[in-house]
Amino acid sequence: DGATLLLTATSPITIFPNLAKTQYDPLASFVPIGSAAVGPVVIAATSALQVRNFAALLAKAREKPDQLTFGVPGLGSVAHLGMAALMEQTDTKMRQIPYRGNSQALTDGLGGVVDLLVTNSDVLLP
Repeated sequence: DGATLLLTATSPITIFPNLAKTQYDPLASFVPIGSAAVGPVVIAATSALQVRNFAALLAKAREKPDQLTFGVPGLGSVAHLGMAALMEQTDTKMRQIPYRGNSQALTDGLGGVVDLLVTNSDVLLP
């Protein structure tokens, strides 16, 4: 019938068009028909960081301002904006390392290249 079905994360439809010029108008180009899955965004720390809970992470971030690094799957992603809000609300500073998707972010998180990986739970859970 000429129709195309798109299964996507929320960022390309709700966030990206508000941050930069896109080749599509999300309100005119798409008709939402349902939600396939919902997954929380998680913050995972490498074992080398030696934090066991959120309070310890905030303490470490305050102890070493702008020294902790966190990888996100892209600029404008829910993870990126969530961490920006978190740092604002907790008066902490950490360095963002943006990736183009989850693959390299996960590899660098597991390899200790970044201190934290911020992504959807389905990327990290078995």
